[in-house]
Amino acid sequence: MVQKYIFGNPFPTNAVVNDIPASDGKLPFFESDGKGLFTLELAEKKSLKKITVKDIADECGITRSTFYYHFSDIYDVLDGVVQAKIDEFNEEYNGEMDKVLMGFIEYSIIHRKVWANLFDARGREWLEKYVKTRIHYLALLQIRKMSEGYILSIKDVEIICSFYEEAIFGLLIRWIIKEGKTKTVDEIKDTVERIEKLFEGQLDLIISNMKK
Repeated sequence: MVQKYIFGNPFPTNAVVNDIPASDGKLPFFESDGKGLFTLELAEKKSLKKITVKDIADECGITRSTFYYHFSDIYDVLDGVVQAKIDEFNEEYNGEMDKVLMGFIEYSIIHRKVWANLFDARGREWLEKYVKTRIHYLALLQIRKMSEGYILSIKDVEIICSFYEEAIFGLLIRWIIKEGKTKTVDEIKDTVERIEKLFEGQLDLIISNMKK
């Protein structure tokens, strides 16, 4: 028997939608005073393994106790920064995944030193799981938006999510790690803009085909 999604409210609860990031009260800490930006700048200048809570607290002008009230470590901070940007892109582009993804990629390229430092500190496996979880989340949001009221195959949904996860993560690894020292940010951004034009509307077309 083929398993199906019936998109509507609430969002279906099964293995396909596990680990979707959610706001947890940390994001206003960034949005109100830009402290997340200070942390990004620090993460671009130093190896993450060498950054202490004291470094972050001093950079942001906060106490250690204030830091620990919101976060557990620098990885927790960077996670909050990334999720805040994803939420910002979702709002700015009204949930249009193509544009949200391109915004996420461009943001990642601009701060590619942070991703490279994350790669060095946590390894490829950790970074791959982290990035793919975010892409999975964005893909599901778009599928849900475009398919409300339709019955879709869970296998089809998994195929779409996996395709975008592999494609985006592969590009990021290529641009951030392999070509990080040979191509400028502007060169990579030009490629991102070209990809956006070439693939505009493709996810909507795929979802339309799923409905047949």
